[in-house]
Amino acid sequence: VINVSQGGVINSAKVRVDITHTYKGDLLVVLEKDGRTYTLHNRAGRSADNIQQTFDVAALTGQQLRGAWTLKVSDHARRDVGTLNAWTIEVNADVTDADRDDNVDPGNPADEG
Repeated sequence: VINVSQGGVINSAKVRVDITHTYKGDLLVVLEKDGRTYTLHNRAGRSADNIQQTFDVAALTGQQLRGAWTLKVSDHARRDVGTLNAWTIEVNADVTDADRDDNVDPGNPADEG
């Protein structure tokens, strides 16, 4: 789960996943937020190994940034096992003054990331 406290409206979003698995055609990878699901990978790739990919998630355009983002990976076969090594979400969003995170002082360069 990635929790985002910053408010705003999403213009574009990309999700990067790094999954080690010996048969990626077994896997379903879904992003969840606010009760909605966004399928990133749906059992494609047959016997190829691993998913190390960035997905553009156009369906998130216009959605709110703030909230809990959950990545769910399910394996739909019995033989192979795998590991979710890492995942990130990169978002471009319009943020108004009312949406700004109270923990960041825009005048303090030390707070910039």
